[in-house]
Amino acid sequence: MDQTLSAKIRFAPLPYVLIMDGEVRDDNLDKLGRNRFWLRSQLRQRGIRSFKSVYYCSIDRRGKLYIAR
Repeated sequence: MDQTLSAKIRFAPLPYVLIMDGEVRDDNLDKLGRNRFWLRSQLRQRGIRSFKSVYYCSIDRRGKLYIAR
């Protein structure tokens, strides 16, 4: 690959999946130093009361949550 082209490409780490099909991924929460209480709080701030009602939830490297219901 051309040096100038490779210098312009930046790779961001993939987001961590926190919930998939209503199931919490505790392993990824542990990697982030977070727990279910923190996640529940984040969801409640967005009007979501149950993990089961979330199809997919992830967090990017900037700490932004993406939630699909």
